[in-house]
Amino acid sequence: MNLVHELVLLLLNEESGYFHQVPGWNLNCALARASLADLALLGRLDMDLDHLFVAGPATTEDSIWTPC
Repeated sequence: MNLVHELVLLLLNEESGYFHQVPGWNLNCALARASLADLALLGRLDMDLDHLFVAGPATTEDSIWTPC
């Protein structure tokens, strides 16, 4: 399970079956950051304080990262 899946599961209210509401752009930013962190952990991205680099063109074999 990756960070994006973990974040979505944290938002799920198990009693009601609905997601907790997150105001503004906070959820979008959290999902984007979780996605970047997942790709960095998979070795697909490299980051420093100023730049973001694609580390390799190989596929991740995970359907969440496969383009439609």
